[in-house]
Amino acid sequence: MTVPCVPSVDLVAIDLPDAPVGWVRLKVSVVSADPQVVGVSLLAASGQRFRLRKSGQGFDQILLRPAEAGHLEVSGLALSEVHVSLAPSSPWAARWRVAQAVTADIRRLGIRRRNLRTLGIMLRARDFSSIGQRLTARYHRAPQAASTSSSVLTPEGWMRRFMTLTEAEQLALEATPVAGPSFSFIVTGEGDPSVVITSLQNQLGVDPEVLVVDDPNKGLAAANGDWVVLTNPAQRFHPASVFALSQAAQNPEVHLLVADGCYETDGQATSIWANPPWNLDLILEGEGAGPLVAVRRAVALEVGPVVSDVWATPTDLALKVVAAHGEASVAQVPFPLVTSVGSQAHELDQVVAQHLEQACPQAKVLPGLTSGTRHVQWPLPQPAPLVSVLIPTKDRAALLERCLTGLYQHTEYPNIEIILVDHQSTEAAAQKILAQSAERPNTQVLQFSGPFNFAAMNNLAAQAAKGEVLCLLNNDTEVTHPGWLTELVAQVSRPEVGAVGPMLRYPDGTVQHAGLHPNLGSLYGHGHKHFPPENFGYRNRLATAHRVAAVTGACLVTPKSLWTELGGMDEAFAVAYNDVDYCLQVRQVGHQVMWTPYAELIHHESVSRGYDEHPKEGDRLAREAGLLQQRWADSFADDPAYSPNLTWEDTNFSLSDNPRTTPPWRTVR
Repeated sequence: MTVPCVPSVDLVAIDLPDAPVGWVRLKVSVVSADPQVVGVSLLAASGQRFRLRKSGQGFDQILLRPAEAGHLEVSGLALSEVHVSLAPSSPWAARWRVAQAVTADIRRLGIRRRNLRTLGIMLRARDFSSIGQRLTARYHRAPQAASTSSSVLTPEGWMRRFMTLTEAEQLALEATPVAGPSFSFIVTGEGDPSVVITSLQNQLGVDPEVLVVDDPNKGLAAANGDWVVLTNPAQRFHPASVFALSQAAQNPEVHLLVADGCYETDGQATSIWANPPWNLDLILEGEGAGPLVAVRRAVALEVGPVVSDVWATPTDLALKVVAAHGEASVAQVPFPLVTSVGSQAHELDQVVAQHLEQACPQAKVLPGLTSGTRHVQWPLPQPAPLVSVLIPTKDRAALLERCLTGLYQHTEYPNIEIILVDHQSTEAAAQKILAQSAERPNTQVLQFSGPFNFAAMNNLAAQAAKGEVLCLLNNDTEVTHPGWLTELVAQVSRPEVGAVGPMLRYPDGTVQHAGLHPNLGSLYGHGHKHFPPENFGYRNRLATAHRVAAVTGACLVTPKSLWTELGGMDEAFAVAYNDVDYCLQVRQVGHQVMWTPYAELIHHESVSRGYDEHPKEGDRLAREAGLLQQRWADSFADDPAYSPNLTWEDTNFSLSDNPRTTPPWRTVR
């Protein structure tokens, strides 16, 4: 079938016929202004959604289709025509396609040693069914991107599709005077303010106060609005900005609004600043609070004065409001309501240093890993607390020796003990290393028998630990930076932090772990997975310590007092999700979970664990996943490090073609 798009659009939904059922070949080709940013997702009647692989300039996929009709969503930039064909196929054709897809992914990512090892285990077990299931699952999803630029929507296309007002919406807003608090916009800085003033004069349903001054503090003193917004001549506002802000400002407990923004070059949107919920460390070490913050005028006067730098002023004001009224006073407005022209990197070191002088005078502001970032070095308690490093292990002598060598010889932290939990090792070389380690004055070796249970092994080690701080560490990790443990202990010694994890990289240097996110490709997925060392991720996330939903138990540092309070790890999660469950408990009792790039290890991931598709493990994995979903059903929408405007379908923080929030002007009638 051919679906014409007149006029051209950025999204087309196409219902698929009920037949054929079974193995089908689905082909989609698109006529678009930019074929490189076209994406196709198949939505089954059950609600399941997955993205099709691109094949050349189109999409050509073989899949097993159920009887229920579903529909396609085709997104891109200025789609003018979509061609769709659906024809019967066969399982043999599908197998050939799977082989082609696997070959393409190997060329792109290479062969990881863990994958080869897992394949060997499957072959020895003659588990050909699991091999087929794993390969087929890989084929039926688009490969993970290792760059933030790999997206089915450009920023320009996203803004046009989700932020452009329809004629009906404009008429409705014009006919509906904005109710609620009044707003004053204070314009400071060099340049012609006519563009920003015009955009404010064109606000629909309201005429906000606009003040042009040479000092933001003069503007705050002269403003008459209930709320104030600090802006500059390099910005312009969406015509429904005041309407959207006024909707969020209705809550009397809210004193600070933080909105998303867009950056533009040569008249084209080049990036979108999609904020997560208020994330203090991300603000301190990264780009600040955002291009648009609004504050109750009375509160702004209470916490002022503010710095005069036009780009630093919003962050300065936001930090002061939160310091005075707490994070409960912040509300997110997840829509790019302001467009900024020019550079995205701004100097915030002075503002951050001033904040830390009040919050933690011992903290230092050091240069960051890349431009526009900084490293907040939190103080290490003196004397340095004893850290108990808990290492479950079984056989694999070379792995264990490398891990212990990193601890004994290449870790600069001055006060550690090591507790090895031996799970019935039978290899002579491993037994020798364990015996030699047990002779060291700072090392214990405990014995654990029975089925593998990561949670139980760590609980056993924690009971024997003498340290004030526990460090869960896999035996397949490798120390590469001597200061890794110092950074982690400094972070977890902050009273508000209950757990922290480091950057974990694969042996080839690409990212394995930079924080866990709910719904990101699975129940909990690794953000920025496979990103190369030279890529610092979405808006430099990989260069900034920040709050996350959870961190992996491969290296997790937590106070022993909190571990004891929570009862350690739940042993019902024998292998999977025990770390996520623990981190969610940490957050539930009011502590933050942190991830930091200033502690880094190599992780030879899950070398000795086996694979979850094995017939003996499949039921166990399903039980543990079901338990996590049942216990934490309400938490899957709560991610302190992710925006509803970013996709769940990839791990690269790219823009979503199905945002999980609706602009308030869409509901005006």
